[in-house]
Order: sequence, then C-alpha cells, then structure tokens
Amino acid sequence: RAQRQPKEMAQACIDERAKKLIQSGKAGWARDPSQPQQAVLVDKQGCVLTNLDNKPIKPWVGAGVHIPASSAPAYIRAVYAPQVTSTEGEVTHIYGDLNGKPTVGIGHLIKGEQDLRAIHERFGFYKRRGDGAPGTEKADFEDVLKDYREIKELKLKGHHARDFWQFTIVDLHLGDVINLRDQDIEENMGYILHYTNHFPHYLTYPLDAQLALLDMVFNRGIGTVTDNYPSFIEAVQNRNWKLAAETSSRVGTPSVTRQVEVNRLFTQAAAKEPYFIDPKCSKPILHVQDAMFL
Repeated sequence: RAQRQPKEMAQACIDERAKKLIQSGKAGWARDPSQPQQAVLVDKQGCVLTNLDNKPIKPWVGAGVHIPASSAPAYIRAVYAPQVTSTEGEVTHIYGDLNGKPTVGIGHLIKGEQDLRAIHERFGFYKRRGDGAPGTEKADFEDVLKDYREIKELKLKGHHARDFWQFTIVDLHLGDVINLRDQDIEENMGYILHYTNHFPHYLTYPLDAQLALLDMVFNRGIGTVTDNYPSFIEAVQNRNWKLAAETSSRVGTPSVTRQVEVNRLFTQAAAKEPYFIDPKCSKPILHVQDAMFL
C-alpha cells in the first residue's frame, strides 16, 4: 500500500489540477475527431492533457460531460429547408444567378440542357397565363429551352431574379419548386456523406456546423468546397469551428449575405463546442511534475 501512495497522491493532484483548469476556462472537453463519441481534456490551443501514464485525460464520474447524439440526415434536411428557401427565394421562372448563370427554383443551378430536360420531365414547366401566373398547360421543351438560352446569352451579373421574368414565358408550379429544392438538399447532403475522407463524422457535428457546411455545398458546390482549401478542411476535421468560420469565406466566391450566415452558424457551433484537438500539438501542458508542484 505504501508503494501505491505516491502515485495515488500524484494522480489526485493531477485530477485536482484538471478540475481547476476547467473551472478557470483554460481547458475543456473536446470530442476526439477519430472517435467522436469519446471526449478528452484539452487546452485552448487544442493540446491534449495527459495523466500519469501520459495518456489523454478522459471524463471521470461526475465530470458533467455531455456528448450530444448524432443528428439524423432527415432532421438536418428539415431544419435547412426553410433556411435556404429564405435565403434564395422561391422563383418559378429561369433566371440568372449573381454570376449570370441560368438558375431556377430555390437556387438550383441548371447544369446544362440535359439537366434542364430532366427537370422538365420530372416536374414540368408550364406556359405562363395572361395574368403572369404559371398556367396549367405544360410547355413544349423547345419553349423551356428558349428561356434557358435567352437567360444564358444575357450574361447579366448581379441582378435580382425578378429582373429576368420579362425574358421568359414558362414557369414551374410553386409546389414543384419546393420538390426540386428538397431533391437538391438531399443530393448535396449525399455528397457530404460520400466524401468520408473530408467529413468522416459529419452527423456528429453540432447542428449549426452541419447547416453551415450543407449551405456551403448547396451554394458553392461540393467540388469547390473540397478542392484547394486545406485550411478550411483541416479546421472542420479538427472540429475547430472558430477557425472554420474564419476560413470559410475563402472557399469559392459566395455572396456577402450568404457568407455572413455561414460565419454566424460556425461561430454558434464554436460557442457550443469551443474545444478541439489539434493533431499538430505535440506538447501536452499537464505533466505529473506540473501537478505535484502546484
């Protein structure tokens, strides 16, 4: 027993020191990116704190660590749907986005004539009535194609969707605008879940971070988000939401309004999950010696 006392005393000192660091806000619990259902103690720089055996300090009984459950894809989609609708607006006619590219519905960038045909076959564009509302007579694809080519050739940048109404003659029904939105949300979330090398634990992120990343992919494209922006990807993988907010503005060319919202969401995620693990940190600040000489 006498041989165990020094080690037990040292461990008790470490436990006490860890509690003081938490109380002072100098350390906190972070999810392990490789095992997100586990928590370890880190300092504000993302350095993992270690115990007597030089192993990460994990929650003890009564530590009060709460690891939220993973969010189901259906729930994330349901929360995001009104958010993107409010941002993009519900547009029944083909219009040019901020870069002048043909778009329809709730921010659906038309990828070409084949994509346009698929939309027409699944949902249907209809001839506009005399009062300006979508009619009940389904348009021929040639009429739809005419609108698309008209908007494409205009190449008007920085205009509102309503400015393009005068150049078009066909519309989607509002219900199908919503259906197209839901299809797009599901498709873009599928991209995120498919890119497991970039976002292996997306469903365990705080909801605000999930919404921010989904909006970036919806608005900027999965290829834009995943390519050539290592600082942002690394921040997300480390669950460093504050850095994710700071670096997200460099990803692609979002509108100011869109970026403000993404920054707000990542910042809120950082407030809910402020601590993270930085794999580049190789010097834990809590050693046995530190604890014994407090």
